[in-house]
Amino acid sequence: MDICCWNVRGAASSKFKSNVLDLIHTHRLDMLFLCEPRLSGAKAISVVNAVGFSGGLWLLWDDSRVHVEVVGTSDQTISACLACNGQDPWLFTGVYASPNAAK
Repeated sequence: MDICCWNVRGAASSKFKSNVLDLIHTHRLDMLFLCEPRLSGAKAISVVNAVGFSGGLWLLWDDSRVHVEVVGTSDQTISACLACNGQDPWLFTGVYASPNAAK
């Protein structure tokens, strides 16, 4: 299974969609974890929304190649149970945590 994590720092760019598609096709990604898309609400279908222009997390996957069941989210993590090609399922947790220890 091929997974990529990318600190995108904003998905509002006009080139964002084509860059993501190029990344997925070039590396034949099954799943993509995006940090800081900085979009939320009506502009984005995301699992953990951004607060203003701060943060946000997206987990994207190819349904034809991997079965994903999101089992938990927080403002700094997304956890999902993954199954691919008849193999035993396993737990994925994407983390983009604040450097502020109080958070």
